[in-house]
Amino acid sequence: MEKVGLSFRVPNQYGKLLVILFKNLLESSSSSTWVKGDHVEILFHDVLDLGMQHLEKLTILSNKQLKEYVSFSDHYPIMATFSGYSSDEEIVKAVKTGREFLITECQTLISIVDSTEILFLSKNVYLIDNMEEQCQQNRFSDVKHITKEKCLGFVFD
Repeated sequence: MEKVGLSFRVPNQYGKLLVILFKNLLESSSSSTWVKGDHVEILFHDVLDLGMQHLEKLTILSNKQLKEYVSFSDHYPIMATFSGYSSDEEIVKAVKTGREFLITECQTLISIVDSTEILFLSKNVYLIDNMEEQCQQNRFSDVKHITKEKCLGFVFD
C-alpha cells in the first residue's frame, strides 16, 4: 500500500509547532502557494502588529508570507488546515477531503485538530520521510502512516 502521509500527536502547549511542521516545506520549492482552510484558529502569544494582522486575514499565502506568519511568536494552534500548491498559476483552493487531496493539484496538506492531532499529506515521498524524521527528532507520539485508502475517508475543516 502506497503511503501518502502521516498522522501524529504533538504536545498541548504554546511554542513554535508551526515552524517545526513547515520548516522543510517552506525551504524547499515543493509548494509556492498555501491556502488556509475555512476555519483557522491559532492563538499567538504576542500582540499582532499591522503586518501580522494583514497576513492573518489572507487566505492565500506565498512561502515567504507563510514563513513570516508561522514564525511571528510562540503560538498555540487549535485548528487549522493548510493546502500547498507548487504553482501560483494553478487554481488553488482549500482542500476539504482526502479524496479531493488525491485528485487535485494540491501537493501537500497539513491539518491540525484539537491542538494536538496532526495530519500531514504529501504527494512527495521524500517530504513524508522527512516529516517522519522531524516527528522522531521532536519526540512526537503515535506516528502512523496514512495510505491512499485511508486518506479517502478524511474530511478537513
